[in-house]
Amino acid sequence: MQNINKKVLITGASGFIGRHLTKLLLDKGYYVVACGRQKTTRPGVKHDDLKQPRLKHPNLEYRKTNYGGIKLLKELLSGVDIVIHLAAKVHQMGKACDVVYQHENTLLTQNLAQAAAEKGVQHFIFLSTIKVNGENTTNKAFDEQTPERPRGAYGRSKWLAEQQLKKIAVAHNMAWTIIRPPLVYGPRVQANFRRLLKLVDSHLPLPFKGIRNQRSMIAVDNLVDFIVHCLVAPQAQNQLFCVADPDSVSTSDLVQYLQTIRLGRSWLLPCPQKLLRALAKLLGKVRAVDRLTESLVIDSQKAQQLLDWKPKVNFREAAKLYFSR
Repeated sequence: MQNINKKVLITGASGFIGRHLTKLLLDKGYYVVACGRQKTTRPGVKHDDLKQPRLKHPNLEYRKTNYGGIKLLKELLSGVDIVIHLAAKVHQMGKACDVVYQHENTLLTQNLAQAAAEKGVQHFIFLSTIKVNGENTTNKAFDEQTPERPRGAYGRSKWLAEQQLKKIAVAHNMAWTIIRPPLVYGPRVQANFRRLLKLVDSHLPLPFKGIRNQRSMIAVDNLVDFIVHCLVAPQAQNQLFCVADPDSVSTSDLVQYLQTIRLGRSWLLPCPQKLLRALAKLLGKVRAVDRLTESLVIDSQKAQQLLDWKPKVNFREAAKLYFSR
């Protein structure tokens, strides 16, 4: 309970990552101001049950908010030592333009950073995305030295948000940390991973045999553990980190393992990638198929060496914990 005097504000606390992070911080003795757009958050999350009512904890204060401008944000930040900014409009293929993403991601980050700096917040941790670096890797893994080449409105909005945060933090002597994760997975995950699970659960043969790409992902337990490391390690301040699970997996191995733990067997069919992409083009799903066939690998050595951080679980351990029936 040594962190009882540290007051941490989490935006996006009612979301997938936020619920896990809130629970972990409470377990470690932090006082948490959990902010979200939902009526309640559920920090008492368990891997097999996300339907619990809100945990009544003496160190938890939940604020339902639409965030608003700097004045409202300052009210939320009263007495706060550390901000962890998770709230964002997440990537949705073809469903929103730059203006929408920049309003939800860039402007909110800018306003929150400005309000935090003016309220004397000590440390601002921002969850960005590896999409700031690009959509795929070829010969070299993404790391902190990789040039930024965001593709799409989501990646661009996060890159702009990073720049605004650093500019404000430097001007006001506020410590900052930026984290760029890949796809985050865990219980009740949504978006692309949820769609893949539905395909697995269909009991149909899937045309992914022989796809030998490599994809980095990160288990939600690994991500929130790393965020907590950034809270306590002075070396994390004013640093950028690219973080992922210790192992990357091919689409073939990913789907085969999910089929095995959920259905008791695997059933993959070979399909030439050119044919798979041609079919995807007919269905308007080219970008979705590209994510299943291209590689995106992250090198997390900086996080492991500078902060002495080790991921808690590898992919197989996490997938079995999260997705077994």
